[in-house]
Amino acid sequence: MPRRAAIIRRLDAALAKMREQGMAVRAIYLDETDWDAYNAAQSKAYGTPLVTFRYGDYEIRSGENSRVYSTHGIGIAVPRRA
Repeated sequence: MPRRAAIIRRLDAALAKMREQGMAVRAIYLDETDWDAYNAAQSKAYGTPLVTFRYGDYEIRSGENSRVYSTHGIGIAVPRRA
């Protein structure tokens, strides 16, 4: 099984922290660098250039910082390393 891309591991870590705290996810906000990395990882996985706006069940939006926001408005930073 191939190793998951760093951005995917980082998103999974932020979502796991959100679940640990019992919060529901509203949306994922990614800065330009992280969104580019996510698109590159998805494009590699599917073998075709992609521009993605979802991660699993969650909407991805652009932001100044990469964070996962809960329905309560609390943000969890996407870690720089996972």
